[in-house]
Amino acid sequence: MFYLFLDKIWWKVTLKIISSKYRKLHISLYIFQTVTTILLEALPRLDNYRSSKRNLKRKSIGELHGEPVINLPVSNLSI
Repeated sequence: MFYLFLDKIWWKVTLKIISSKYRKLHISLYIFQTVTTILLEALPRLDNYRSSKRNLKRKSIGELHGEPVINLPVSNLSI
Protein backbone atom coordinates (compact mmCIF):
# COMPACT_ATOMS: atom_id res chain seq x y z
CA MET A 1 0.00 0.00 0.00
CA PHE A 2 2.87 2.35 0.77
CA TYR A 3 4.38 1.81 -2.69
CA LEU A 4 1.02 2.57 -4.27
CA PHE A 5 0.95 5.90 -2.41
CA LEU A 6 4.43 6.81 -3.64
CA ASP A 7 3.41 5.76 -7.12
CA LYS A 8 0.44 8.15 -7.08
CA ILE A 9 2.67 11.06 -6.09
CA TRP A 10 5.11 10.29 -8.90
CA TRP A 11 2.34 10.15 -11.47
CA LYS A 12 0.84 13.44 -10.28
CA VAL A 13 4.21 15.13 -10.70
CA THR A 14 4.69 13.76 -14.21
CA LEU A 15 1.15 14.75 -15.20
CA LYS A 16 1.90 18.37 -14.33
CA ILE A 17 5.15 18.37 -16.29
CA ILE A 18 4.00 16.78 -19.55
CA SER A 19 2.00 18.61 -22.16
CA SER A 20 -1.78 18.34 -22.32
CA LYS A 21 -1.54 16.32 -25.54
CA TYR A 22 -0.28 13.22 -23.72
CA ARG A 23 -2.33 13.48 -20.52
CA LYS A 24 -4.93 10.93 -21.60
CA LEU A 25 -2.23 8.35 -22.27
CA HIS A 26 -0.57 8.88 -18.90
CA ILE A 27 -3.87 8.85 -17.03
CA SER A 28 -4.89 5.56 -18.67
CA LEU A 29 -1.47 4.07 -17.84
CA TYR A 30 -1.89 5.20 -14.23
CA ILE A 31 -5.35 3.60 -13.98
CA PHE A 32 -4.04 0.35 -15.51
CA GLN A 33 -1.08 0.27 -13.14
CA THR A 34 -3.25 0.99 -10.10
CA VAL A 35 -5.80 -1.70 -10.98
CA THR A 36 -3.12 -4.32 -11.62
CA THR A 37 -1.40 -3.48 -8.33
CA ILE A 38 -4.64 -3.82 -6.39
CA LEU A 39 -5.49 -7.13 -8.11
CA LEU A 40 -2.05 -8.60 -7.48
CA GLU A 41 -2.29 -7.72 -3.78
CA ALA A 42 -5.80 -9.18 -3.44
CA LEU A 43 -5.41 -12.46 -5.30
CA PRO A 44 -3.51 -15.36 -3.72
CA ARG A 45 -0.39 -16.50 -5.48
CA LEU A 46 -0.22 -19.86 -7.22
CA ASP A 47 2.91 -20.78 -5.23
CA ASN A 48 0.74 -21.23 -2.14
CA TYR A 49 -1.09 -24.14 -3.76
CA ARG A 50 1.78 -26.04 -5.35
CA SER A 51 3.01 -29.16 -3.64
CA SER A 52 6.74 -28.84 -4.08
CA LYS A 53 9.56 -30.72 -2.41
CA ARG A 54 10.15 -27.77 -0.11
CA ASN A 55 6.57 -27.91 1.18
CA LEU A 56 6.71 -31.67 1.72
CA LYS A 57 9.80 -31.35 3.95
CA ARG A 58 8.26 -28.66 6.15
CA LYS A 59 7.91 -29.69 9.80
CA SER A 60 4.74 -29.22 11.80
CA ILE A 61 4.57 -26.83 14.76
CA GLY A 62 4.68 -29.76 17.18
CA GLU A 63 7.82 -31.15 15.57
CA LEU A 64 9.48 -27.74 15.75
CA HIS A 65 8.78 -27.53 19.49
CA GLY A 66 10.09 -31.05 20.10
CA GLU A 67 6.80 -32.75 20.94
CA PRO A 68 6.77 -36.52 20.38
CA VAL A 69 4.93 -37.74 17.30
CA ILE A 70 2.19 -40.24 18.19
CA ASN A 71 1.01 -42.45 15.34
CA LEU A 72 -2.35 -44.02 16.19
CA PRO A 73 -4.36 -46.23 13.89
CA VAL A 74 -7.38 -44.49 12.42
CA SER A 75 -9.81 -46.98 14.01
CA ASN A 76 -8.74 -45.98 17.56
CA LEU A 77 -9.43 -42.27 17.10
CA SER A 78 -12.67 -40.88 18.48
CA ILE A 79 -14.36 -37.69 17.40
